[in-house]
Amino acid sequence: MLAIVPIGGVVLACHAREPASVVPRTAATSPETMSSALVDPRVLACPDSQLPLAVRKTRARAHFKAGMAHIEASNFVEGIAELEMAYCIQPHPVVAYNLGRANRELDRVGPAIAWFRLYLESDPADRAEVEAILRSLEAQRGKPL
Repeated sequence: MLAIVPIGGVVLACHAREPASVVPRTAATSPETMSSALVDPRVLACPDSQLPLAVRKTRARAHFKAGMAHIEASNFVEGIAELEMAYCIQPHPVVAYNLGRANRELDRVGPAIAWFRLYLESDPADRAEVEAILRSLEAQRGKPL
């Protein structure tokens, strides 16, 4: 089970030893709060993590398409929420990249850096371009990470 614990405006996610279950959405776990507070984007509350792979892929694809549609319409908060769910259900580097991009559009520097760094772990062909984006974000933040 993944426990979401709000501490002083920061949302921490911790793994427990029980099966995953739905985490109720509150002000502390809303997409806006979670996206701006995530320290490690690999830790997301995911109610679908115990489903069969084929079902997870189908659900992740639906969330990804919905998220990209929101982003194309400049509805970044909604897009981020959908993409986070897609990544939670079935992690994929393209989703991480798009989460970095969407968070950057909203000037959420910390989450953008975290998502772009996660994307770089996949050793992408556009590494140099993404590293340049990271340098720009780190300069905007005022300190290198």
